[in-house]
Amino acid sequence: MSVGTAATAAPLAGGLVCVGALRARLPLTPTGGSPGTCDGRAAFALSHSILAQLGVGTLGYAQAFFRDAQHPDGTGIAMTQGVELRVRN
Repeated sequence: MSVGTAATAAPLAGGLVCVGALRARLPLTPTGGSPGTCDGRAAFALSHSILAQLGVGTLGYAQAFFRDAQHPDGTGIAMTQGVELRVRN
């Protein structure tokens, strides 16, 4: 997952990157899914250090990218829609 301080809509691999001004990239997380079944899942927690990089009271943006070997566009990756979040104290 990528976390940043700006929203964007930059084309990448048939989709859109929604996070600009990148501040953090979370480590790879296995989903435990089986190929072709869409049964994997991942959960992410934003640590205090990541939120501190964004700053209290600011808007942050996050988006997950994942490998999808069977993606119809042939890129082998996919991405979620972006989300906007407000950092609170």
